[in-house]
Amino acid sequence: MSFRWEDFIDVAQHLSRRGADAYLRSAVSRAYYAACCTLRDRLGIGFSGRSIHQEIIDTLEISSSPDYRYCAKLLRDLRFIRNKCDYETSYSINRNNVKLAIERAKKIINLCP
Repeated sequence: MSFRWEDFIDVAQHLSRRGADAYLRSAVSRAYYAACCTLRDRLGIGFSGRSIHQEIIDTLEISSSPDYRYCAKLLRDLRFIRNKCDYETSYSINRNNVKLAIERAKKIINLCP
């Protein structure tokens, strides 16, 4: 059985129930990777010399599907929040941010079969 990236949503939800900053930041990261890697596999995008993250967004943006183009925006926004959580010490995360990130990841996964 192969790994299901969308299972990271469950991990994100579990982490979000913990109060500490590290858990909340990790929850956002897991939600992002659930969406990003699920889409990567569904779109059949392999690793190339450029950023896989940007390649996924670019592929969605040029799609004829309005849902895919909307997912590009959602993923870009989610990536922005994930970068803040992963790299900015002074970023203030709270449970509402995490809840929005998880909801955004679920929406991305559901809109792009």
